[in-house]
Amino acid sequence: MPLQSSGAISINQIRAELGSGSYSLRTLSAAAGKGTPDAMSEFYGYSSFSASGGTVVDYLGYRVHVFTSSGTLTVNGTKGMEIIAIGGGGGGGNGSTQSGGGGGGGGWVLSYPTISGNVTVTIGGGGGVDTKGGNTTVSGGGASITAEGGGRSAVYGPYQSQSQAQADGGCGGGHSNWSYGGYGSQGGNGGGAGGESNNTSRGGGGGGGTNGAGALGTNCNGYGRRGGNGGPGKSHTWLNSNSIYYGGGGGGGGQPGTNSYTTGCGGPVMGGQGGGGIGAVAGGTGGSGETNTGGGGGGTEGNGVGGSGGSGIVLIRYVL
Repeated sequence: MPLQSSGAISINQIRAELGSGSYSLRTLSAAAGKGTPDAMSEFYGYSSFSASGGTVVDYLGYRVHVFTSSGTLTVNGTKGMEIIAIGGGGGGGNGSTQSGGGGGGGGWVLSYPTISGNVTVTIGGGGGVDTKGGNTTVSGGGASITAEGGGRSAVYGPYQSQSQAQADGGCGGGHSNWSYGGYGSQGGNGGGAGGESNNTSRGGGGGGGTNGAGALGTNCNGYGRRGGNGGPGKSHTWLNSNSIYYGGGGGGGGQPGTNSYTTGCGGPVMGGQGGGGIGAVAGGTGGSGETNTGGGGGGTEGNGVGGSGGSGIVLIRYVL
């Protein structure tokens, strides 16, 4: 723990912080790189804590270790930290002959552990087409965090219970025409969660985001189907003054209208801010979630291909 910033400090406290059991004050000062060897006050607020791993960014008096791939935070000492963990985004739906939903964003977890010892970081991968995203985990040294992967699109087909289970996730996957949207455990639900959208006249629902639910797909006056927008992601300003968003839901797939009044109603539709992929129209390719955002993949319809989810990320921050 850092030494106090005022008042009396004993030589034994300094020895304990430096891990040196019998050194003199002059030797301790030299080991710590202090300029005044005989002054106890030189050690006010001193800490021998150090950490390494990931990409390091210093901003506004904090140090941030950013992990875009799996790795280890190597820690010497003890310190209170803040950790953001984002799961991998869920994959968007193909939709078969119907509209596929957008994949859910990866779950967002903010934790405040006291860390003493090495920390293992495992980054969850984005889910492929119609596949749930991978979990991101942070463990060891006093940390125990799991950010759940985003739910996949609820796929077209008769097996509602299996489709629903895989659509649940960190954020829920959006509904198809025939299947209900999923529920989010660490973020928003997918469009159509709870059964309000089991309806062949709608486009696919948007995937849920870390900061809100995906939108329900809609009908284009009987001549087409429009997918729902993906739910929005949450943001932070840990690295600079710009807000950085994570965990946007993928947009749902749609079917263009068949007359001049409704042409264009089918989409494409927006993925949620935070890396969510664009939802495509029939035959098109859904947008993939952005790498290291946990964004969900966009859905499509017919013989198109849904987008994959984006991989997750971990940020670990502490006061310098």
